Amino acid sequence: MRVGIFLLSLKDKLLKGGFFNYSRCILKALDDSNPDIEIYVFINKSGAFFLDFDFKNLKLIKRDFIKKFPHLFEPYLVPYFVQKYKLDAVHFPIYGGPVKSKIPLIITVHDLAFLINKKFIEGFLNRFYWLKIFKKGVLKASKLIAVSENTKRDLIKYWKIDERKIETLFNGSLFEYFKPEKEIDVLKKFNLEKEKYFLMVGTIEPRKNHLRVLKAFDIFLKKEERNFKLVIAGKKGWGKINILGKIKELKIEKNVILADSVSDEELYFLYKNSLSLVYPSLYEGFGLPLVEAMSLGIPVLTSNISPLADIVNDAGIKVNPFSIEEIYMGLKKLFRDKDFLARLKMKAKERAQIFSWRKHAEKLLKIYKEVVCL
Repeated sequence: MRVGIFLLSLKDKLLKGGFFNYSRCILKALDDSNPDIEIYVFINKSGAFFLDFDFKNLKLIKRDFIKKFPHLFEPYLVPYFVQKYKLDAVHFPIYGGPVKSKIPLIITVHDLAFLINKKFIEGFLNRFYWLKIFKKGVLKASKLIAVSENTKRDLIKYWKIDERKIETLFNGSLFEYFKPEKEIDVLKKFNLEKEKYFLMVGTIEPRKNHLRVLKAFDIFLKKEERNFKLVIAGKKGWGKINILGKIKELKIEKNVILADSVSDEELYFLYKNSLSLVYPSLYEGFGLPLVEAMSLGIPVLTSNISPLADIVNDAGIKVNPFSIEEIYMGLKKLFRDKDFLARLKMKAKERAQIFSWRKHAEKLLKIYKEVVCL
């Protein structure tokens, strides 16, 4: 039995983002699981460059691919690979679309943000892809993998997908597999002190809520601790968000650090030394940074909406992401209440244990076998 995992759309622009880390971790988990089936991974050369581990069991096929909007064309080239490598099933871990082939199609759906709010997607070609090509693929797929119950509910609500067609597989932490071999002094590099900064992790785009966090942090600086810092670790994504403009407007340049390019090792220690992760997103399909922080025993402040509130449970502070006052009050609670903070650290580590890439891979292998045997 042969399954093809298609990541031709994974190009350098996506590297170090959620799609990249998701793909990287499931490949590592599948490879470590010693699968009793053949798995071929078809990947864009610019994406394969950053896979920093050797496959023991999976077969990696690197290909040059279209640089602009590769996700628009990838589904239509899959039949060629299906025939050449005699594949029995196809899996799109990111993106996806209709494939002109009779073999089973599996698509992982991370979120339906583009349906929830039109502001979460920009550009005609992107809208065409998500609302036409991706939707056709989802409707045609033999099996859909939702990364949260919230994504599953959205698939049923917006596209009337049969519930029996959807499997929910939770993500794990990046640091389940990729831990630093030696300590890196991120405090010195970014001029920080241990537990004297909040951390935001994620691509800078409208739904990540950076502007409200900056306003809440400004209030925190004025009322609580003038010398505290906020580290924003993430590259610029889509959308017109003037982070620098807002920082200058609030006059908090000395307190906000924009770390737009950090290694996994640096990110690990930025988490470890922070007081808390701040992640009050307006919408997410899952929320990988929450699991990453909790796996290291770091308290989190997040939104009181699903799936973020579901992931955290009682291991963090949940706030209305539209309320600057609530975000500020959450920061204040984390800073002032040391006993509360200590309890959250313990709960965070316990909560993180239910999110595992190993479990994800085990269930994924079962799905591969089930769809081929149908």
